[in-house]
Amino acid sequence: MPPRSARCSTTSTGCCWTARMTEIATVGWLTLDDIIFEDGTMLRASVGGGVLYSAVGAALWERETGIHAVCGEESWDLVVPQIRAFGIDTAGISPIAGHGLVLWVLNESEVIKQQLPKRHSTPVERLDAERPLLPPAYQEIKGLHVAPQTPFGSKRAVREGHASHPNAAISVDILADDFIDATDYADFAFLHGARIFCPSEIEVRRIWAPDDLGAWARATADRLGIAIAVKLGEKGTLVADGARQKLFHVPICKVTAIDTTGAGDSFCGGLMAGLVMGERPEIAAAMGAVSASYVVEAHGALNTARPDRAAREERLSAILNSIQEI
Repeated sequence: MPPRSARCSTTSTGCCWTARMTEIATVGWLTLDDIIFEDGTMLRASVGGGVLYSAVGAALWERETGIHAVCGEESWDLVVPQIRAFGIDTAGISPIAGHGLVLWVLNESEVIKQQLPKRHSTPVERLDAERPLLPPAYQEIKGLHVAPQTPFGSKRAVREGHASHPNAAISVDILADDFIDATDYADFAFLHGARIFCPSEIEVRRIWAPDDLGAWARATADRLGIAIAVKLGEKGTLVADGARQKLFHVPICKVTAIDTTGAGDSFCGGLMAGLVMGERPEIAAAMGAVSASYVVEAHGALNTARPDRAAREERLSAILNSIQEI
């Protein structure tokens, strides 16, 4: 068996296995979901979680992407082979006792969803506490995306990522649900070492309650010396670049959405791909919007279509032509 971080390349002597370098790692929670849709239909045992959706978003830009997470031993055979088959590296996935995070996902509308842990689900605190350090296979990463998790997990991931990869671009998304103590985020200390912060509008309004979202993004980015991409759902994204003291609106890519689950996470993955490729934050955000557009066209992260370059660039071009500086 070849190593997990390997690909087959054809040479004059046939097929040989060569190592491939993982450029981007995503850190967070893997889930195994039973999803109930509005019409009563169900999708069973769908592999999900912000760490996977963001990895898919990055992989759509032909970036070698890996996942850093834990997976329950009881769910391993359902989860890990499917991720590997999609072309995402799994060297950073470690087993823990139990089932891992196993959820009922109830889609009450296109935008209102409830996630309910099953009785045998592993507590989320264990997922963050038992995740090991980044593996040697990811020692050359150029980008690290910290997907939503507990405040403890987010702080740990950013701190360890910056310590081990000081030159890597780090992006951070957060979890600010009702069961999370949002005050843990209020002082922005968790962003030390990050290059870009990617909260949703709902999260910003809940934690920082600004009167003017654009002014808040611009002032916060300038003060912290980073970029901030505030996800507005169907309204697109506000991108404040603290280094250039500029504010942009980046629209979504309009497609027929089947399932909006993971749209924000896949946006973050595409954005990270852009940063790794050397793009400015607003251009990277446009790439994130393209990734999200493909994810919402399918049920489940691993059912996302892999577009060819021409189709992907056509969507990107449409968004780039509509970016507005504010």
